[in-house]
Amino acid sequence: MKLKKELIPLVSSFNFNSKKMNSTYNKIILLLKLSKKLEIDAPILYLLTSIADYITGKIDNWKKHRTQYINQQNKKIFKFQKKGEKILIIEPGLITHTIGTSFNLDAWIKSKILGFQDDNKLILPIIPSLKNKIINPCMLNYFNNYIDIIYEPNKANYYYSLLDDLKCLYDEYIPCGKEKEIVPYAHSTGVYIQSIWDKKNKDPLFKLNNDHELKGHETIKKMGIPEDSWFVTCHVREPHFKHREDFRDSDIATYFDAFKEITDRGGWVVRMGDKSMSPLPKMNRVIDYAISEFKSDWMDVYLCASCKFMLGTSSGLSTITYIFGKPIAMTNNLPTAATYLSKRDLFMPRLMQRLDNGKMISLVDSMTIPYSLGFSDSIYKNIFKVKTIPNNNIEIKNITIEMLERLDGSIKYSSADENLQSEFKKKTAEKEVMIGFPGFPIQCRLGNYFLQNNI
Repeated sequence: MKLKKELIPLVSSFNFNSKKMNSTYNKIILLLKLSKKLEIDAPILYLLTSIADYITGKIDNWKKHRTQYINQQNKKIFKFQKKGEKILIIEPGLITHTIGTSFNLDAWIKSKILGFQDDNKLILPIIPSLKNKIINPCMLNYFNNYIDIIYEPNKANYYYSLLDDLKCLYDEYIPCGKEKEIVPYAHSTGVYIQSIWDKKNKDPLFKLNNDHELKGHETIKKMGIPEDSWFVTCHVREPHFKHREDFRDSDIATYFDAFKEITDRGGWVVRMGDKSMSPLPKMNRVIDYAISEFKSDWMDVYLCASCKFMLGTSSGLSTITYIFGKPIAMTNNLPTAATYLSKRDLFMPRLMQRLDNGKMISLVDSMTIPYSLGFSDSIYKNIFKVKTIPNNNIEIKNITIEMLERLDGSIKYSSADENLQSEFKKKTAEKEVMIGFPGFPIQCRLGNYFLQNNI
């Protein structure tokens, strides 16, 4: 209760007071110590404490308490599984609320296939109160080959009652073969698992079914995209669908030059999103699908899985493109600790500028702890004391050109370009850019123009 009612409001306050914040934080730590003294078996107390660590910028404590949570929960799972069937329960609230969990589930399943964990059956109970709140039912159904999704109310409620003892930790921790040391951050383990998957030349887990392939093909023709034409999807996060987050929301107008690069080369642009998005002005070969009559859950999946690439921002929709094996050019990327992209992808983070003296945070520092773990506007402002600077139209245009040239085979990187890229990856890997994996580099490539101008 102190976390929700006291600490979060303090960190988010316009009249931020670090002494009050630390005083409340210390009370949470005392409560954890008391629970340990009383031998209360409740792993979630460690998780809640780790959230308190996270939002107050106490990263070492965050790692420690998150690891303790994972260890305690795994002990609980092992103890319970000795009594019967080996199953794990996926908590349904998060997966119904956000599409971004597709990345974590994809990585968990790949971890099983690669032999990094026991072959526990995954069960997702869709309890009655959540049945009509699933953010994308079509995408969820694509997981049917790997997860038992339970809709029948009595069965769903039964499996949901087992959640405390058998919770699948896919959102916090994914086994990756490094079992001597728990890696307490699922995004990092997801990247590591994908790197092994790629080395083994394995195909994506997901492929459009024939029905969606045929219906999608017919629908894009109705949208105005001619037969055999190619298109790029673009999703630029706005504040209307969930809530305002200045560090992730972006101005769609800064993408118009990139749109022109795509359309001048014969492609089309399909703007993704939902009906709350600001309408686009009329542009040649640009379709405002988000607010069109063609918008649907299955069409979202079709477009993300069939595009030449996605021009994206830090939002969950890009994970669909990722798990179907299509390239992503990620812009305005924050938080950088969640840079989950693979070797086929490009990205640009937002830069950061100190509020007290106006000095820029170095690109390497902005990619690593603590700055890499900002997940709210208030953390950047009140804890890190920085403002985030969006990518501009020139940077976005150039990363788009780079991706187009990579895909048509015309890209030419100089030896200086490659050296700069290697230097950036080496320096960030040394500072643990992938949390829990010292020395392991990000797998995607930083946009060439952006790197040249900001290293």
